[in-house]
Amino acid sequence: MKNKLVRFILSISIILIIAVAFLMGRFTAHFDDNLCYSNLLKQITLKLKHSNTKEIYLLQEKLQTLPLHGYESDCDEIHNAFLKNNFYSLVS
Repeated sequence: MKNKLVRFILSISIILIIAVAFLMGRFTAHFDDNLCYSNLLKQITLKLKHSNTKEIYLLQEKLQTLPLHGYESDCDEIHNAFLKNNFYSLVS
């Protein structure tokens, strides 16, 4: 009887710990935070469809300067690099 009670309490404790950890993660970090680079890549792709060879080369050079790190990218940092390198004149 005592052994069953210990197992039950241990099981409930594990479930509660997992639930609390899940909820903390769910509400403190969202997966779609800092996914602004998706819009950037869409704009660049559209531009490449209607570009000549010289424009593609210029765009390629500028792309290498962008601080893209996947989901760890900082949208403000990307935006500042966009402004600094005058990307808007190439992609718009």
